[in-house]
Amino acid sequence: MARFFSNKKKPFYVPFLIFTVIILAMAAGCNHSKPLALKPGENIRALLHLEYTGPFYIGTSIPLILTVESRKGVSYEIPQYDGKAAGSLELKIKQPLNHETFSEGSRQSIRYVLSGWHVDQFTIPATNLAYETPSHQHCTIKLPSIKIKLASVLPKGKSEEELLSFNSKEIKPPLGLEPHYSMVKWFLFGALFLIIIGLLLHIYQRSHTEKTASESYQEPAHVIAFRRLANLKMMEISGSAGFKVFYSELSECIREYMKNRYSIRALEMTTEEFLMHLTTGIYLNPEQQSWLKSFMQQSDLVKFANHSPSLAEAERALQQIEQLVDSTKELPVQPDIPGNPVPTTL
Repeated sequence: MARFFSNKKKPFYVPFLIFTVIILAMAAGCNHSKPLALKPGENIRALLHLEYTGPFYIGTSIPLILTVESRKGVSYEIPQYDGKAAGSLELKIKQPLNHETFSEGSRQSIRYVLSGWHVDQFTIPATNLAYETPSHQHCTIKLPSIKIKLASVLPKGKSEEELLSFNSKEIKPPLGLEPHYSMVKWFLFGALFLIIIGLLLHIYQRSHTEKTASESYQEPAHVIAFRRLANLKMMEISGSAGFKVFYSELSECIREYMKNRYSIRALEMTTEEFLMHLTTGIYLNPEQQSWLKSFMQQSDLVKFANHSPSLAEAERALQQIEQLVDSTKELPVQPDIPGNPVPTTL
């Protein structure tokens, strides 16, 4: 990830990701809920009001909003504004708006849509909202009455004949359902979430592909071994400690070579396991197996038994390791060149 953001040329989706994060943060800030308005010792509070003050006409929608705030553990019954409870108005829709939960309680809002079919002064009577406290005490709070006046769209002071000849406007086609903007909001959030997930997966897949491509090439085993042997040739050996370091490096070099060349866990094996694996396999011929066994045993004596070989023996061991690597190295595959005859045997 650090490599990705350090590129001089930023991919096109980096500004888009930053813009998306800013939009989500702004949306989260805009949707921040107001705290509850409950006073200390107050278990419940309810407010019933008209969504707008009118004027209202015959057949038009009359929206009422009921908001109830309650402490945690308080249960209550939502009143049904229909029939007499609605002052002879007709209940068309009962729509839950939102339900917010807080640490100290909750807030619930419900929208009632009423309508009337004759000109009159209507009164939604006061009603009681019953609730139960956490201590199982049954109580009620009173919701106030609301007066609603319905007017006619016809002009006043006209006779019946004049009203029948009144040039009213053409009937409009039926309106569609009220849009659910909350669904649009969640749809947009879902789309943004899917876009972000898709971009993150694309970034991960791209970085993983680049990493795999970079790791797919590995130096040949003999190249690595020859480089280590060249460093050992320049090493100055002094005393038993110097021989111990020299033979440790030399034995690790041949183990690493066998690991890279034949894909065996040579660095994790003991000397006995390493020799047994090579002598029972098809990697080395009998002469190479015998010499490698002799070298590994001598190397263990130098490393663990304080054996001090001569400088000539150390140089000869390095040369023999170099010959072993050279004789077992993997040869490059020669591509077929068009035009060159392919030898065949009859």
